Amino acid sequence: MKKSAKNQNNQGKASIITLISGVIFTLLSSAVFIFSTAAMAQETTASLEESQTIAGQFVDADRFHNGSGGFEIIEEDGQRILKFSEEFNVTRGPDLFVWLTKGDNTKEFVNLGRLENRKGAQSYVISEDVNLEDFDRVIIWCRAFGVLFATGEFPNLD
Repeated sequence: MKKSAKNQNNQGKASIITLISGVIFTLLSSAVFIFSTAAMAQETTASLEESQTIAGQFVDADRFHNGSGGFEIIEEDGQRILKFSEEFNVTRGPDLFVWLTKGDNTKEFVNLGRLENRKGAQSYVISEDVNLEDFDRVIIWCRAFGVLFATGEFPNLD
Protein backbone atom coordinates (compact mmCIF):
# COMPACT_ATOMS: atom_id res chain seq x y z
CA MET A 1 0.00 0.00 0.00
CA LYS A 2 2.77 2.37 0.86
CA LYS A 3 4.28 2.06 -2.63
CA SER A 4 0.95 2.89 -4.24
CA ALA A 5 0.51 6.03 -2.10
CA LYS A 6 4.10 7.02 -2.87
CA ASN A 7 3.51 6.50 -6.62
CA GLN A 8 0.35 8.60 -6.44
CA ASN A 9 2.24 11.30 -4.55
CA ASN A 10 5.03 11.24 -7.17
CA GLN A 11 2.46 11.38 -9.97
CA GLY A 12 0.81 14.35 -8.29
CA LYS A 13 4.15 16.13 -8.01
CA ALA A 14 4.92 15.34 -11.66
CA SER A 15 1.53 16.72 -12.68
CA ILE A 16 2.13 19.92 -10.72
CA ILE A 17 5.63 20.30 -12.24
CA THR A 18 4.21 19.71 -15.73
CA LEU A 19 1.48 22.28 -15.10
CA ILE A 20 3.94 24.86 -13.76
CA SER A 21 6.31 24.19 -16.69
CA GLY A 22 3.43 24.71 -19.12
CA VAL A 23 2.44 28.00 -17.47
CA ILE A 24 6.05 29.27 -17.50
CA PHE A 25 6.47 28.21 -21.15
CA THR A 26 3.23 29.99 -22.08
CA LEU A 27 4.26 33.18 -20.27
CA LEU A 28 7.71 33.21 -21.84
CA SER A 29 6.29 32.52 -25.30
CA SER A 30 3.81 35.37 -24.86
CA ALA A 31 6.58 37.75 -23.77
CA VAL A 32 8.71 36.83 -26.80
CA PHE A 33 5.68 37.29 -29.07
CA ILE A 34 4.84 40.68 -27.56
CA PHE A 35 8.43 41.96 -27.82
CA SER A 36 8.90 40.68 -31.38
CA THR A 37 5.56 42.19 -32.42
CA ALA A 38 6.58 45.53 -30.90
CA ALA A 39 9.91 45.40 -32.73
CA MET A 40 8.16 44.63 -36.03
CA ALA A 41 5.78 47.56 -35.46
CA GLN A 42 8.73 49.91 -34.88
CA GLU A 43 10.41 48.69 -38.09
CA THR A 44 7.17 49.25 -40.03
CA THR A 45 6.80 52.79 -38.63
CA ALA A 46 10.41 53.60 -39.53
CA SER A 47 9.87 52.31 -43.08
CA LEU A 48 6.76 54.42 -43.53
CA GLU A 49 8.57 57.55 -42.35
CA GLU A 50 11.52 56.86 -44.63
CA SER A 51 9.29 56.32 -47.66
CA GLN A 52 6.92 59.21 -46.94
CA THR A 53 6.09 61.29 -50.01
CA ILE A 54 4.91 64.86 -50.28
CA ALA A 55 2.40 65.37 -53.08
CA GLY A 56 0.22 68.19 -54.32
CA GLN A 57 -1.28 69.99 -57.30
CA PHE A 58 -0.18 73.11 -59.15
CA VAL A 59 -2.67 75.98 -59.39
CA ASP A 60 -2.75 79.21 -61.38
CA ALA A 61 -0.91 82.25 -60.06
CA ASP A 62 -3.47 84.55 -61.72
CA ARG A 63 -5.65 84.63 -64.83
CA PHE A 64 -2.64 85.20 -67.12
CA HIS A 65 -0.16 82.80 -65.51
CA ASN A 66 -1.60 79.32 -65.35
CA GLY A 67 -0.31 76.06 -63.95
CA SER A 68 -1.83 72.63 -63.46
CA GLY A 69 -0.87 69.02 -62.86
CA GLY A 70 0.60 67.20 -59.93
CA PHE A 71 3.93 66.95 -58.21
CA GLU A 72 5.49 64.70 -55.61
CA ILE A 73 8.69 64.67 -53.61
CA ILE A 74 10.02 61.17 -53.15
CA GLU A 75 13.20 59.48 -51.99
CA GLU A 76 14.78 57.41 -54.72
CA ASP A 77 18.24 55.81 -54.62
CA GLY A 78 19.18 57.89 -51.58
CA GLN A 79 18.17 61.21 -53.19
CA ARG A 80 15.09 63.37 -52.70
CA ILE A 81 13.52 64.13 -56.04
CA LEU A 82 10.76 66.52 -57.02
CA LYS A 83 8.77 64.92 -59.84
CA PHE A 84 6.13 66.63 -61.97
CA SER A 85 3.29 64.51 -63.38
CA GLU A 86 2.68 63.87 -67.07
CA GLU A 87 -0.26 66.30 -66.77
CA PHE A 88 1.98 69.20 -65.65
CA ASN A 89 1.37 72.32 -67.72
CA VAL A 90 2.34 75.96 -67.24
CA THR A 91 1.85 79.10 -69.35
CA ARG A 92 4.73 79.83 -71.71
CA GLY A 93 7.15 82.40 -70.33
CA PRO A 94 10.79 83.46 -70.42
CA ASP A 95 13.37 82.46 -67.83
CA LEU A 96 11.15 80.07 -65.81
CA PHE A 97 12.63 78.35 -62.76
CA VAL A 98 11.49 75.79 -60.17
CA TRP A 99 11.80 77.07 -56.60
CA LEU A 100 10.92 75.86 -53.11
CA THR A 101 9.55 78.71 -50.95
CA LYS A 102 7.64 79.34 -47.74
CA GLY A 103 4.37 81.18 -48.31
CA ASP A 104 4.61 84.12 -50.66
CA ASN A 105 8.19 84.91 -49.60
CA THR A 106 10.26 84.85 -52.79
CA LYS A 107 13.25 86.46 -51.06
CA GLU A 108 14.15 83.14 -49.40
CA PHE A 109 14.02 80.17 -51.73
CA VAL A 110 15.85 77.13 -53.00
CA ASN A 111 16.42 77.18 -56.74
CA LEU A 112 16.03 73.65 -58.12
CA GLY A 113 16.91 74.76 -61.62
CA ARG A 114 15.55 76.09 -64.86
CA LEU A 115 12.15 74.62 -65.83
CA GLU A 116 12.97 71.79 -68.27
CA ASN A 117 9.69 71.90 -70.19
CA ARG A 118 6.46 73.77 -69.78
CA LYS A 119 4.52 70.50 -70.21
CA GLY A 120 4.90 66.95 -69.01
CA ALA A 121 6.87 64.84 -66.56
CA GLN A 122 10.22 66.11 -65.33
CA SER A 123 12.42 65.69 -62.26
CA TYR A 124 14.59 67.90 -60.05
CA VAL A 125 17.03 66.70 -57.39
CA ILE A 126 16.68 68.36 -53.98
CA SER A 127 20.04 68.74 -52.25
CA GLU A 128 20.41 66.80 -48.99
CA ASP A 129 21.23 70.02 -47.11
CA VAL A 130 17.73 71.39 -47.83
CA ASN A 131 15.36 71.01 -44.87
CA LEU A 132 11.91 70.50 -46.41
CA GLU A 133 10.28 71.63 -43.15
CA ASP A 134 11.49 75.16 -43.99
CA PHE A 135 9.28 75.26 -47.11
CA ASP A 136 5.62 74.73 -47.89
CA ARG A 137 5.37 75.00 -51.67
CA VAL A 138 6.90 74.54 -55.09
CA ILE A 139 6.60 77.50 -57.42
CA ILE A 140 7.27 78.21 -61.06
CA TRP A 141 8.95 81.63 -61.09
CA CYS A 142 9.92 83.93 -63.95
CA ARG A 143 13.29 85.25 -62.85
CA ALA A 144 13.57 87.85 -65.64
CA PHE A 145 10.35 89.67 -64.65
CA GLY A 146 9.93 88.55 -61.04
CA VAL A 147 6.53 87.00 -61.74
CA LEU A 148 4.86 83.94 -60.23
CA PHE A 149 3.43 81.53 -62.82
CA ALA A 150 2.16 78.61 -60.71
CA THR A 151 2.11 77.35 -57.12
CA GLY A 152 1.96 73.84 -55.71
CA GLU A 153 1.42 73.78 -51.94
CA PHE A 154 2.63 70.92 -49.78
CA PRO A 155 -0.11 69.20 -47.81
CA ASN A 156 -0.24 69.88 -44.08
CA LEU A 157 2.17 67.26 -42.71
CA ASP A 158 1.39 67.73 -39.00
